Amino acid sequence: MKLIYIGASGFIGRYVMRHASTDNIEILGTRFNSPSRRLVRFDLQEDRITQCIPECFKTYKNNSFAVIGAGISAIDLCAKEPERTASINVTKTIQLIDDLASLNITPVYLSTSYIFDGKSGPYNEASRTAPLCEYGRQKAEVERYLSKKHPEALILRFDKVVGDTPGEHHLFSEWLQLAKSNKPISCICGQMMSPTFVTDVAQAIVTACRQSLNGIYHVSNNEFVSRAELARLFLSITGLTTDVIEKPMEAFGFLESRPLNTCLVSSQFMNKSGMQFTKLREGLASFAKQIH
Repeated sequence: MKLIYIGASGFIGRYVMRHASTDNIEILGTRFNSPSRRLVRFDLQEDRITQCIPECFKTYKNNSFAVIGAGISAIDLCAKEPERTASINVTKTIQLIDDLASLNITPVYLSTSYIFDGKSGPYNEASRTAPLCEYGRQKAEVERYLSKKHPEALILRFDKVVGDTPGEHHLFSEWLQLAKSNKPISCICGQMMSPTFVTDVAQAIVTACRQSLNGIYHVSNNEFVSRAELARLFLSITGLTTDVIEKPMEAFGFLESRPLNTCLVSSQFMNKSGMQFTKLREGLASFAKQIH
């Protein structure tokens, strides 16, 4: 199997590259600048993938996949600049998908729980999509294109992806810095999520490609918690102390509302792949060991 990761310098991309390498998979990553070993330059806005990847990835005919992890994911930026961000997240992404398909490379599209309105979660793959924000609408548009034009493609939807390493930028490392600075952890009141560790996400992506899955799958931990509950669990396990404050969404000054319940049911993926997800307490215990 050959695997390309579009946007490999990102949080998930780094872990996929690492996991694939230890699993003896030939993998190539892209980044929009500063190419390095195993990372070629590819700017989603300006380049065509057919001109950037080595010939061996263009001509390989058996089990070749490209994970699409590039794009603009800043929620408020998508709301503020819908045309510019849609040109990248939709128009250029669809162009990339078509280019990959022309090379017989199966597209693997990383999508989001933000394609739902958050009013009736948890959601399974058959749940009706109704995004509240521009970012979710852009993701849903690409999903529709894939389902209609490229049924061989794989769509993986994620909720909140977290890490168990303090030195990287993710939700728990942010909370660590807040607690060390005696600043409160502010949470949207009533916000529910299914936090999933990035190591599991990387394993799931590689496993899905190995098994040549297609269609739509939810990839998430089936432990559903409120953001405030998760913050209190984080403090309890790490032994840190600070206040956890719950505020209504309006108090955060977002340009667009976020869905309140983004929990995803991943039973279909777990049954198909045989994967189990790291328990929250287990991952947080690993995080705690590294800060003491």
